[in-house]
Amino acid sequence: MRAQNVVQSEYRAQNCRSASACTSTADGGREQVPLAPASAPAAGTPSAALLQAFHPATLKAISRGDFVVDPKLLSLDSLASKCALCKQSLIRPNANGCELDFRKGQELKGFAVSDPSSRVKGQRKEQPVCLECVKNLIGPVSTTSTAATVVRRGWVGPAEVWFERTAVAEPWRQVKVLLGEDVVALQAKGEEARLAIGGRRASTAAEAALNRGRKVGEAARKPLAASPPCASSTDARDAEGRLTIAAQAAKFLAGIKAGQCVFYSIGEEDSTSSVYLATTWDHNAARPKPLGRPSKARALLETVYWDTSGAASCTCDRGRLFFGAPCVHKLALQALEGPRQASHISLQRGARVVEAPCSKPGERVFGVYWNAASPSPHRTMVHFGASEQFPWYCEGRQSGCSKTTDCSHILEAKRALQRPDGIHRVSGCLFSEAQLERALVSVYRGEGDVQVEAGEAAARGAHERCAAGAQGPAGDQGSPSVDASAELEAYLLELVIGGHHEATCKGEICFCKQHPRLFGGIDLGGEACASRCCSSASASGKRARSEQVDGGEAGGARGGVKRRSKAFWAARERDAAEPMVADGARSCKDSEVEGCSGVGVGRRGEVMVPVCTSCACPSRPCTHGASGRVAVVLPMEAEAVQVEIPKLVRPVDSWDVHDPEVTLLRQPVKVSELVARDFAELSTMECLSAPCPRAPPRCKTKWIRLWQSAHIYSLQWSQEVKVRIFCCTCPEKHTVHFNGEALGLFAWTRAVIVTQASCQLLLRSIQESGSASNGFISACAEARRQYKPSAVLLSEETWRKASLGFFRLCGRSILECCSICGLHPKVLLCDGLAGLACADGGRQKGGLSGTSAAAVRPFTAPSQDSAGVNVEKTMEAGVNFCAASLEGRGMKRRLVIQPELRTLLARFSGHHPRDPELGKSLAPIEYQELLVALERADVEAVSDFVPDPDDADADPVLLHWRRRILMEQTGQIRSKNQSMFELLDGIEREALRENPRWPPLCPGKWSELLYGLGAPLSVSDDSNLIQHGRALAVVRKLLLGGAATGEDKATLAEHAPVLRRLLDHYGDVFPDFFMPALHHLYRLTLFGRGACGLGVDRAGWALSAIEGLDHCVSLARDFRTQGVPPNAEQREVFRFWEARANDLLAGVESLTPPAPQQYPLSPAELRLLNGRLGLETDGSEAEALPPDHPFCKEQRELGCYPLPGWEQKRPLPQYRPFEDELGRSVDRREEHRCRSGLTVGEFDAEIAAKSSVKSAKRLRQHTKGGFVFCCPHRVIYGWHVMLRGESPRDPFTVLYTRLTDETFRRS
Repeated sequence: MRAQNVVQSEYRAQNCRSASACTSTADGGREQVPLAPASAPAAGTPSAALLQAFHPATLKAISRGDFVVDPKLLSLDSLASKCALCKQSLIRPNANGCELDFRKGQELKGFAVSDPSSRVKGQRKEQPVCLECVKNLIGPVSTTSTAATVVRRGWVGPAEVWFERTAVAEPWRQVKVLLGEDVVALQAKGEEARLAIGGRRASTAAEAALNRGRKVGEAARKPLAASPPCASSTDARDAEGRLTIAAQAAKFLAGIKAGQCVFYSIGEEDSTSSVYLATTWDHNAARPKPLGRPSKARALLETVYWDTSGAASCTCDRGRLFFGAPCVHKLALQALEGPRQASHISLQRGARVVEAPCSKPGERVFGVYWNAASPSPHRTMVHFGASEQFPWYCEGRQSGCSKTTDCSHILEAKRALQRPDGIHRVSGCLFSEAQLERALVSVYRGEGDVQVEAGEAAARGAHERCAAGAQGPAGDQGSPSVDASAELEAYLLELVIGGHHEATCKGEICFCKQHPRLFGGIDLGGEACASRCCSSASASGKRARSEQVDGGEAGGARGGVKRRSKAFWAARERDAAEPMVADGARSCKDSEVEGCSGVGVGRRGEVMVPVCTSCACPSRPCTHGASGRVAVVLPMEAEAVQVEIPKLVRPVDSWDVHDPEVTLLRQPVKVSELVARDFAELSTMECLSAPCPRAPPRCKTKWIRLWQSAHIYSLQWSQEVKVRIFCCTCPEKHTVHFNGEALGLFAWTRAVIVTQASCQLLLRSIQESGSASNGFISACAEARRQYKPSAVLLSEETWRKASLGFFRLCGRSILECCSICGLHPKVLLCDGLAGLACADGGRQKGGLSGTSAAAVRPFTAPSQDSAGVNVEKTMEAGVNFCAASLEGRGMKRRLVIQPELRTLLARFSGHHPRDPELGKSLAPIEYQELLVALERADVEAVSDFVPDPDDADADPVLLHWRRRILMEQTGQIRSKNQSMFELLDGIEREALRENPRWPPLCPGKWSELLYGLGAPLSVSDDSNLIQHGRALAVVRKLLLGGAATGEDKATLAEHAPVLRRLLDHYGDVFPDFFMPALHHLYRLTLFGRGACGLGVDRAGWALSAIEGLDHCVSLARDFRTQGVPPNAEQREVFRFWEARANDLLAGVESLTPPAPQQYPLSPAELRLLNGRLGLETDGSEAEALPPDHPFCKEQRELGCYPLPGWEQKRPLPQYRPFEDELGRSVDRREEHRCRSGLTVGEFDAEIAAKSSVKSAKRLRQHTKGGFVFCCPHRVIYGWHVMLRGESPRDPFTVLYTRLTDETFRRS
């Protein structure tokens, strides 16, 4: 409460400042004017004329000061009724008197009146200017209890007082002299700002008079001398008329120039690391969002900056859509500044709490540094609203901040308010008009590049790369980029903006080509049939659309429409008299049936029959052209008879499927616009027919054609139609049913057909509300009854069944990945979900229930062959993998291997001071012993500390004992400890120079690295410090004496961020005392990533390659210690080993086989390398295993990974001697924190033993939950059931058996 009072008092003090005013002249200068005329009347009781002219309620509000207007200037005879700038009505006449009128939701209710003695040409009355226009065109308007002030943009002087009053509840008095020429200048400025952000030019008085009085619907007459419209950077649109990203960026820059958008600098002063707070931009509506508490209309500011990779970064939703996603803020930043590469040091500097000006009274907006331990400059926005029920609001609620109590950001803002200099206030435009003009030209010509790496398209699996705003062709100085922006919009159209673009026909495979009768292709040269259904729309003329929609028939003949023939009406009367006429399928001749392919069986066991797709007219014999289509044969009374997967599984699929016109209709309409009258016309022309079967039925009888009555139902209408089906003559009634997929229909039964749009509407209602659709269906039915009592309605039960059948049909096709990430995301998230059956909150075992769960092999069990034998793979340290602990042979993946030394190292770093174990600072004896142990040659000696039993506060007691280590490991451990000693020695010298205390405090720049090298063995792997082959190449360059370039720093920022943050403190190279430790980190990362044991009967390719780097590092160390420059012979030796290292190590870092002239690999070594990469012995990609393969049994029964590219490609082996026959770890220390070590039955039995016998039976029937994979956009890529506790083997099983090395290289 105290902090809230501080905010309110400070706000009042800030807004109560008043000083002399300045006004802008028409030519942009400023002149001092008096605050009020010498004869300005004092505010008092309104005049008699005012009492007679205005409504009593309005007079009362003016007298109380509810409206910021001067009652002395309200003269209806000489005052205009509309604002001179925005043209909104301010004075509205009424029967009981005039009233003051303002827009709904307008915050500043008031207006200023121009001086009557300063009218200019064209001003016959005094011009009112509303305070909203003053805020938009001049500057923020602040209102206190006694004054209304305006702070001009770009003016460093005091605020200007426009209105004042003596006390609260008194009328206002205008002290600002608003000249007529000032109003003209504001009008020109407002028109310029409106044109800059994409508005239309206002009509002049001559143009308005030219078009005045014309008839309704008459085209406006153009002026005689109409100038051609000028191309503008803010008007660039795509083929569908939407503003492109570049055009929106130009609009944003124009908004900065007009004062509607802001770009506040909050970074370190005089630094290359630029950090800004920018106005939130609505990319869907192409407009800015005003500053305020987040809602549909308002938003807080976004953080925009150059990151350490040299790329523009933004915190808005569009900018975080995917890696390198373009947004308005990034393009504006590129246009205003050249590309910069920030450093972590400068990004962490700057004001911790900043305040942005907010125009709404009683509101304040703060930007708080979101995490002091993070290198990101992101500011978390905090909003304070005095009029809100909960004054404080933090936008961090969306990412974990508390919603019930004050989070750390709100507390930091309150603490800053209590300090005199705790808040840095930002204001004003940082960029000159010349900079903004250059930025507009830059965006217009597309000079700022934003590389967009899009994922593989879901349907095609293709990799797309879009570039926004690429530079136009040389010599074109006046046109923006076309190709780049068009490609960008084509890809991002369905992702964010949600627009619809017209898809094109896919050719012969398109559905419109498979139904030539409906969508064209009929030979119009021949004679029309009896029912005239072969006549085209152009030949028949346009029909007059009937006004009826529900169930009626089209109106009679109209002018311009050909009359029906006698044959047509005779056929219609025959059909009406016999609605269920069955005759032989005369289109199927015996000679043709004999040559047709026979009836087959589908993959799901359904009976299939080949059908004809060239039946142009049911009144003519079918010629049975070549066709590869088949139809499913079902019983006549079956449900869900339409089994074709819809082309529009989701509404967004309409962006890939074109919407052709049904040309058979007399007035062609698109498929998406078909309604009841259209289906009635198609039914009259006998177009609603099942495909003609080309082979006899399976029962060896004949097909007969059956016309029957059916209803097409929508949630808004229904229509009775006639549908043709084909049925056999046997008692089973095998039937080929009508398929309405091409017309957007779903056939539920032979008599009930529903529209797919209604099914999609029901699906969306369920997804949005989370409840059943019964209420929605009944509401639609009740509304139809109100408008048409005789409407034919479908029951709710049938609607539910039909919609569920359509959902199941759609589910077969919903196998698409994220449209942004593609089939293989760069970032793949996985997690285990336990307790799936505990949604009711009951205290019972979670998971999925199953009576045979205890007897099923888990998903992570090793694969078995047809004989039931596990696939085995023997693992040996130093040959197949690099170990992490002291046990085993070969190279280790840790720099410091002894656990007691790692603990002391982590405590010395001080990186996590709140950690109960590793947060304690080192005592002097502990730090001294750490240095001694690292320098000691005897690595089997162990230095351990225990608490003093006599004094708990005293220094710990040192104990010595010995550990047995393999002889081949001692040299490796000794070398690594020595490099670590040199590192600590150099850090100690730096720390003592900054603070001469003992033991020294670890400098902050080294704390993160030392903590990573000293974290416990169970959670640490030092090879993770360098995460990619490209980062290994940069480290190799630094080890060989090179300096890091900007591209190298960007690579380290992406793949080795800890090393990049350390490099920022030293410039382009690391200090010399870090080189030995960096060399060991490079080696353990190189061999730990798959280069270990690549030699067969010799040292191998990797060891031969690393030899050159080892010699170079040793020579460079000798050069530093000898104190004299190397001679020519030494330099020649160094260059030889350097060239050898660069030639061979580049391939080892990426595990790419070397060229034969560099290092020929033997066939055994090549097979070994291919096996490491998951390839076949010949180096080809592994093919997907058949679904019925024995290796796929467990994963087929317990998992679901249906996406293309996620099929199982290889078996999961049993790694001996670490795992048992079910894949469980033999050594409990290996699978830490996540394993149970028990089967599902043993686990449940152990839990049940501690409870009742009744629960034992129930627990044995439950699994342990599910394990899911998804992308950052929360699109599920697959899942499997966990039969035992979650462990690292769950993600390993999926990644090893289903993904390829090429996938990991792209990720």
